[in-house]
Amino acid sequence: MPIIIEGPDGAGKSTLAKALADRLDMNILKMTRNGGQSAAEYMQKLACDGVVIDRCWISEQIYADIFGRAQRIDDDACGKLTRMCSVLGIPIVIVLPPLAEVVRRLTLRGDEFGDVITDNIGLIYRRYEEFAAANGSVVTLDDNDVDRCIEEVLKCMS
Repeated sequence: MPIIIEGPDGAGKSTLAKALADRLDMNILKMTRNGGQSAAEYMQKLACDGVVIDRCWISEQIYADIFGRAQRIDDDACGKLTRMCSVLGIPIVIVLPPLAEVVRRLTLRGDEFGDVITDNIGLIYRRYEEFAAANGSVVTLDDNDVDRCIEEVLKCMS
């Protein structure tokens, strides 16, 4: 069964995904801005066993909306994928450390989209909070502690 790690840029998703994959002897599937071209592609990834998925349709939906680009996957398909994960017990973990920490990490990171993301990070962050609040089966973490994540993931899977 896969584990999905989500959250805004600078939240610590990739760090957590790597730690989880190492600890649980899983592979990492990065679904960044060039991945996740369709709902069918996500369905295929969700059928994979033993993978930590770093980003998914949730980011696609949030970032496309905020930055005014066409979504590759429509809202209806995103909702169906999220509900499917809930029904099948596929954990979705949203990493949301304090917003000030996210801004600090983005500032230090200095990647090519840093200015654009940092200027919009409050809105992006709130959208992840809203997503988590609207989907009761989602696990929300305020840090990227791998032990706590594993504990929460195991609860989802039981």
